[in-house]
Amino acid sequence: MRLLTSKIPPLNQGSYTFRDAFFDMFTNADAVNLASGYISADSLTELQEMLARNENRQVQINLIIGMHFFEGISRVQYDAATKLNSYLTEHERGNVSVVKDFKFHGKVYCFSRGGNPFATIIGSSNLDDLSAAHPSFEVSILADQENDSNIITQATNFLSRLHPTSTLPLSQWHPERFNQARSPLEGISNVDKATPEEFLRARQVLTQTYIDIPLKPTEKSNLNVFFGKGREGQNGFVIPRPWYEVELIAPVTVTRSENYPRQEFIAITNDGWKFKCYTGGDYNKNFRSSFDLQILGRWIKGQLEEAGVIRLGDLITADTLRNFGKDTLRMTKTEIPNTWFVELVQHV
Repeated sequence: MRLLTSKIPPLNQGSYTFRDAFFDMFTNADAVNLASGYISADSLTELQEMLARNENRQVQINLIIGMHFFEGISRVQYDAATKLNSYLTEHERGNVSVVKDFKFHGKVYCFSRGGNPFATIIGSSNLDDLSAAHPSFEVSILADQENDSNIITQATNFLSRLHPTSTLPLSQWHPERFNQARSPLEGISNVDKATPEEFLRARQVLTQTYIDIPLKPTEKSNLNVFFGKGREGQNGFVIPRPWYEVELIAPVTVTRSENYPRQEFIAITNDGWKFKCYTGGDYNKNFRSSFDLQILGRWIKGQLEEAGVIRLGDLITADTLRNFGKDTLRMTKTEIPNTWFVELVQHV
């Protein structure tokens, strides 16, 4: 057995994480049974994209959702689960179900190949821990060794009993109401809500200096990194980039500006979030959020999702930005050292 722990400072060195183990086991499996107390829309979107990019492998998936039948689900979560379920059933590759008889708070993930279970993950990680920005420190156990065969068999048999006795197919669950969707940035590591005083201060000390970076709807980069080249393992299995991963590429006309930031800085957004960003790469053209590239993406794509111009998994196009009415990230320098006020605007 191996211990799986999160990478959150100061305990962020040398850890083998739930995400690491999940993808390592998944890429070697042809059948995966998952039971997670809670789910996130982006984790399901990324799971579906992984299946689509590896259709030649025909991995079978059965996902059991444990808590949402009793505690409610947001529209975006329900839509993502429905979309995944439709993909699985249409391709005869599995299904999604919800536990209906009791609150199931367990997290059990079983992996098989050729009808033989070879690994299981049991612990505190819900499926949303696949996100690198997951805020809570989680601890789980990976059993994948020969002398772990007893617990692997027990976990596999447990899920094989849970599914037929206590679940309802997702397609038969029609919630009467939906929970309020949270901001994609809420509760994310290395992101804070600016205090009212910090926000007001930033607005009061704006300078006349600003930098505009265009939002480019390039098919496989910038806002659409999700559709770019994923991580390909030695066995040819491709793991896509996270849905919220974004990296803006500033044109040379912008990076040449003497005011363009060339070090890490604090961004305070017009909707009150606070996080760090930096520029890097050749000529500092790559504009990124610090710690995790998904932070900037959650802020930008979250606004597109809230405006209803995209759903999770959609390609962002020029029409998307046109319908959104904003196509530029504007950073306005403040009199506060190393702090910029950031918003999305329509370039004039």
